[in-house]
Amino acid sequence: MQETNKEYGGFLPLELNDTGEYFDNIPSEYISRYNSGTTALIAALKSISAKRLWAPYFYCPLVWQMLREKFTDEYDIVPYYLDENLIPMIDCILTEDDVVIVVNYYGLMDKRMHEWVEGKMNVIIDNAQAFFCEPVIKEGIYNIYSCRKFVGVSDGAYLIAKEQKQLQVEPGSSIDLFGPVYKSVECGTNAVYQESLKCGELLFSETTGMSKLTQAILKNANYQMIIEKRKKNFNLLHEAFHNVQKIPWNMSDGVGYCYPLLLNEDYRRKVIDKQIYVPTLWKELIVPEFEGRVEFRMSKNCLCLPIDQRYDENDMNHIVELVNKIMMEKM
Repeated sequence: MQETNKEYGGFLPLELNDTGEYFDNIPSEYISRYNSGTTALIAALKSISAKRLWAPYFYCPLVWQMLREKFTDEYDIVPYYLDENLIPMIDCILTEDDVVIVVNYYGLMDKRMHEWVEGKMNVIIDNAQAFFCEPVIKEGIYNIYSCRKFVGVSDGAYLIAKEQKQLQVEPGSSIDLFGPVYKSVECGTNAVYQESLKCGELLFSETTGMSKLTQAILKNANYQMIIEKRKKNFNLLHEAFHNVQKIPWNMSDGVGYCYPLLLNEDYRRKVIDKQIYVPTLWKELIVPEFEGRVEFRMSKNCLCLPIDQRYDENDMNHIVELVNKIMMEKM
């Protein structure tokens, strides 16, 4: 008789269906699963042989911290500015000695990302805000996806690339990270926000694979529903705000992480006071050094309004009403 480590009896565990992960259509040898987008980025950079690394100023400060701590000996790290359309402003000819990180901001730049990488090598497309962007499967292109902004999980990221060096890491544990996710069901997200921040710091400090629980949940997510709800909510907000929207580029390209409403003033505090919790991407750029640049305006005056699958048309109408009232008070 064949021996097995399978357990029998005891209490019933969490039961989840296996309807497949979103990227099941991608050949398995092109996919690596990690605990965070930062770990996926580390894996991508270790897969590339180059001398100079370009990264945008308009980028997560924790990622910048990681780059400076782990890669200053391997790369000459060069920050770059963005143009008004959030496209890289790199005024030199890129060679095989260069690697460039480009960001699909707000999940609304799918087509422009694909166009920008055309004919280039050693490009990392950071899709942390663009989970549903189709990966570019070609030599020298690395696609990073983070799960937590789109599905209720405690960790999880993908690196999708035709050729990559997988990090030799074990699956991480979600035991110390999952608390805010399940507590939010009974308490609401704001009640466990501080705990969520601490879990995020813990997640960032670890370099592991994706946890088993997260992968099980990702196999159970209703991705079509998520796409449809986010697109519908985005369109409702855009219809309401397009006349005051200061973003100059077409925002209909992708499944949004949020609705980025760029205004002439900073209304974030007043919006948060109305229990519309908008993140600041990124407060470190709201300094005199960046005044007059798009990085400053997007960090200071952009309201990242929620459009995720928790919300429906009534919620969007409520957000519109509150934001309009706040703007009218300033007039």
